[in-house]
Amino acid sequence: MSFAWKGIRLEKHFGHIKFAFLLVFLVGLTGFYYVTLSVIGSQYLDNSNLMNNCAIGFSGVIFALKILVGDSDGDFGLFTVPRSISIWAELLIIQLLVPNSSFVGHVSGILAGLTLTKLIPLFLCLTVSTPIQIMKKAPITFMTGIGLLAFHMEWLKRPWSTQAFWSSGTPLVCLSSSPVFTKGEYFRLVSGPLEHAGSAHFAICLLSILIKLYQLERKHSYLKTSAMLITSVLVTSFVFLLSQIFFGIHECVQGLSGPSFSLKTLVLLSGTSNIPLLLFEIIEFLMLFENRTFLYHMSGLLSGLLLWFLYGKSESYPGPGVRLGGDEPPSTRSWGYAHYTDSQFRRVVEDQPNNESSRYVSPTIQFTKPYSPRRGRVRKYLFL
Repeated sequence: MSFAWKGIRLEKHFGHIKFAFLLVFLVGLTGFYYVTLSVIGSQYLDNSNLMNNCAIGFSGVIFALKILVGDSDGDFGLFTVPRSISIWAELLIIQLLVPNSSFVGHVSGILAGLTLTKLIPLFLCLTVSTPIQIMKKAPITFMTGIGLLAFHMEWLKRPWSTQAFWSSGTPLVCLSSSPVFTKGEYFRLVSGPLEHAGSAHFAICLLSILIKLYQLERKHSYLKTSAMLITSVLVTSFVFLLSQIFFGIHECVQGLSGPSFSLKTLVLLSGTSNIPLLLFEIIEFLMLFENRTFLYHMSGLLSGLLLWFLYGKSESYPGPGVRLGGDEPPSTRSWGYAHYTDSQFRRVVEDQPNNESSRYVSPTIQFTKPYSPRRGRVRKYLFL
């Protein structure tokens, strides 16, 4: 009776074929969770009986279907519980009324239902939907993150032979002035920033770089953002090597923290940072005073100032502009009227005949105003 009540509703919703596959999937997933919970319980609860128990019946799958139906309001007559925990309250009530029922089997059914309704959509969102949205909004940031991750995990073959960490005796690919200028190992200008002293060091540098790239990509074109990234790495490395010669310091550094400070300078000077990210960048300044990399980070700040004179002053269209045509593509942006107020901003969408009116659009209000072309001349306002 319990299955029929839920099955009829779900079959009408999903259709015959999908509902049949759904049942097969839930049966297998409930069994998988039952075995998994038994193994975990026997090992961590020191209860070997869980491995020997045998459960039968369809009640575990029914609990999974109950999650999908979602018809429980938490009202049990004598008491009421929040809807979000009603399924767990029902689990305890059934266990009290039928002590010999399989508690692990019912919990497995609940977990199977939550997996289908919560975990799988969350997994798809994190692995498919979110990356696609990020790739649409900030493709340079997305591709840079994927490329750096693939390089660090050695999915991509390095053009140099040895990955060296700070803990190694003789770093072979880190950034230092002596090997570059005396031995001509110019690959260190790139190998030094791209090598990291472990996963934690890489994760911190990757997060810092991606945050700044995303802010720059919102303001600048794809080509210009890519140029900023590449030149920040090369200029920071070169400034660091010259600084070593000037101060007589011969440290060997690795990581993207130096170029990150270069991009930080570009972000702050271009005014693209908002308050939460600005706080992150202020906290990040604590990295600046690390003794071993202090000169490297200062070189990044100096290179950022140099790049600002190269990139920052030539921006033709500051800010994100005014989006026309809604948020969904296809839409365009206008910079020509970005400084206007709402009452000043007007756009002729389509010229109308003499006996009709044309519609004017502002960013926040819409209204109509009579419009009469003079002597057949067509008036148009063009927006980039």
